[in-house]
Amino acid sequence: MDITGEDALLLTGAFLIAGSLGFSAIMWLAASGRLRPNRWIGYRSDSLLQNAVAWEAGHRAALPIVIATSAAALLLAITGLLLPWIIAKAAVMFLAAVALFGGGLRGQVVADQAADDA
Repeated sequence: MDITGEDALLLTGAFLIAGSLGFSAIMWLAASGRLRPNRWIGYRSDSLLQNAVAWEAGHRAALPIVIATSAAALLLAITGLLLPWIIAKAAVMFLAAVALFGGGLRGQVVADQAADDA
């Protein structure tokens, strides 16, 4: 079985969509207190793992950034899947990945600052 560039981009799009939805869900669960402080899921810095108050405050502060960038990544990934040209698909998928990764990094910074202030 040969995997084409189209197949790879379809798989990439599926992972970006799942990642966007999963990341948003995890952040919402942590911000709402349904996901307790742990070392496996959510932002896991020393500041956030101090106690439940710091954990929730940090995730709550990062939630708008994560939701916005995840939504952008989701829309870009869906758009990329619908485009007819492989180069355009690849470029849009790359932008989706950058949005998701960048939002995650920025969210971590905001979460740490909020946890330190809590």
